[in-house]
Amino acid sequence: MKFAMSTSYNKSSEQGFASIVIALTLVLIMALLTVGFAQLTRREQQNALKKQLSVQAYYASESGINDAVDDILANKITTSNATCTPTPATGVGTNYNLYSKDINSTLGVSYSCVSIDLNPTSLQYTNVSDGSFRTITFSSAGATSIKTLTVSWSSADGQNTPPVSNVGFKTQSRWTSDKYPAVMEVSLTPLTTLTRQALTDSDFTTYGYPVTSASTPIFYGSSTSVQEGKINNAQCVAGTCSMVIDVSSLNTTGPFLLHLTDHYDKSTITITGSDGTSPVKFQGGQAVIDSTGRARDVVKRLQVHIPLNAAGVLPNYAIEAGNVCKRITTYPNAGGGSSTDAFHLSTNGLGADATGSNPCNLD
Repeated sequence: MKFAMSTSYNKSSEQGFASIVIALTLVLIMALLTVGFAQLTRREQQNALKKQLSVQAYYASESGINDAVDDILANKITTSNATCTPTPATGVGTNYNLYSKDINSTLGVSYSCVSIDLNPTSLQYTNVSDGSFRTITFSSAGATSIKTLTVSWSSADGQNTPPVSNVGFKTQSRWTSDKYPAVMEVSLTPLTTLTRQALTDSDFTTYGYPVTSASTPIFYGSSTSVQEGKINNAQCVAGTCSMVIDVSSLNTTGPFLLHLTDHYDKSTITITGSDGTSPVKFQGGQAVIDSTGRARDVVKRLQVHIPLNAAGVLPNYAIEAGNVCKRITTYPNAGGGSSTDAFHLSTNGLGADATGSNPCNLD
């Protein structure tokens, strides 16, 4: 007796199971996409908030600097506070050790930790453009005389490829294309004797030419006749060029007048000094203010150098005249020349009368 075996296959039930799997997969994908978009949105919101808080913290830090500057210019601050002591205080007072101000308690914006150094070990100028100048007066804050002054500069435009040796002066376009750093003109005048003749005799000018080869100190004083007006090597290492001026022959703490003129390239300039063994702390030149601003959990710290005297805004010339007529007479053979050696600018085509009594031909 034979039995026939048969099996039945329910295709519709398998199709239903596949549909459930597909639906669950789509739900999972949609959930992952939703979570991803939510995280992106939250991240963008956090970034926008952090940028806003960062700007608020920056301006809070600037407020601390401005308040400190106001007190310095008002002569309320006469000694340095180089270390930060963020002790809570109400408002801003003359005790800058307690500089702390709650600018907006609702938004959590404040500044604190303001330190002030009236006798820094360096003087600094940033982004000094081609053809621009900076002028500063300073003395040593200590009792020992200044032995050397070092002027260092680095390119603010990335021109950090100096020539191996002095290859002369080129056109501006060629200098830029060769990526040479700036040539720095440095004029130094001791202000110990304030007479016209003394200032004329003691003025010292030299030029720092960027090179990769080693440079030697430039001597002021007994060797002035040799070094005055010279173009000297300024060795450039890791993008920073330096020139050392030996002023030990003066044997003075100052004051000095330093005039810097940048040629060819925008630069950041730093001046440091030494008394022979230790760095010099400069007095009367600049103050360094360090301020920390806060906006909730975002902190910004700023440091600035501000001038302490009017020399920083002095013009780059001795005399300026606008719509003013002057009669100028020069004597190239001073000390023995005759009156015929004089060059009378007023009678050289400027419309003066024959006698020169009316050099500007005024009506």
